[in-house]
Amino acid sequence: MGTMDRTPERMPDQIYDEWLVIRSQDGEPGAIAELVARWNGRLLGFALGITRREDSARDAVQAAWMAAARDIGRLRDPARFPAWILRLVSNKCADAARRDRRARRAERGRARDLGERIVNRTASASDLDERSEVREAIATLGPAQREILGLHYGAGLGIAEIASCLGVPAGTVKSRLHAARAELRAILERRAR
Repeated sequence: MGTMDRTPERMPDQIYDEWLVIRSQDGEPGAIAELVARWNGRLLGFALGITRREDSARDAVQAAWMAAARDIGRLRDPARFPAWILRLVSNKCADAARRDRRARRAERGRARDLGERIVNRTASASDLDERSEVREAIATLGPAQREILGLHYGAGLGIAEIASCLGVPAGTVKSRLHAARAELRAILERRAR
């Protein structure tokens, strides 16, 4: 068997989520509540990174959970739950952005959560000033760039998972991620001068 034929190893948490999805699809009410308990914090952080507003993020996540509870029976492959729920949140965030574009522009400095997650994964505890600079730089990125960084660093998804979540080819994800990183780097370099 070649390396291309291998199925990625699934982690216990992934298997448990799949089991909860199946139970939810079978109509067991406690299963969706357990999925909410397991995923809500990650989804809020992801949504906050996109919307930059806590109230909009909470509304988007709540709307996504309502849609998920209604439509979970349509999810054919329970293993795709993470990409599916993140896509729902992403769509609800886009809806909120269209409804509230002017308010989001007025509060440009609220994209702190995503920046903190990215910095926490890449920085040591001794560089708090750099963390603040990165959070501020992320706040100036566009919603699509914050979304791709949030999916990769905040939600911890790989290229293939992000491609599935966004419904685009893996190559597009790679180029968008590269562009977002390059823009973030350029902002930080301009500020360092």
